[in-house]
Amino acid sequence: RDDLADFAYIIHHLSQVFDLGNADNSLFNIFWHPDDPHLMGFNRNRLIFLNLAHYVSKPVPLGAAYIEWYYIIVHEMAHNITPFHDEHHELLVAALSSRYLPRLHKVPEIFDTLECGAGFS
Repeated sequence: RDDLADFAYIIHHLSQVFDLGNADNSLFNIFWHPDDPHLMGFNRNRLIFLNLAHYVSKPVPLGAAYIEWYYIIVHEMAHNITPFHDEHHELLVAALSSRYLPRLHKVPEIFDTLECGAGFS
């Protein structure tokens, strides 16, 4: 099993959920910081850095990994607008989460994890 390839696949797929084209894939940067696997990611200069060590330290089924990293990325995307953890940030997280959630539900791994009905669109 190749953790980096698996993680990169999830992040690449999520970049499509967030409607970021290939030109914007450099927005996401994967780093390795095993000394602090609780550090999920951070935002610097409008770029989002995601810790492979967190992904590796917390093995979950693929669908659950998509959901977890979806919300981590949403959190960091909100930091592109505000650096603080305040009410404004929380409202941005909620708005971004809601905006892209229908697209996340269409990812086959999520569809299977949530056991969505065939009539869901």
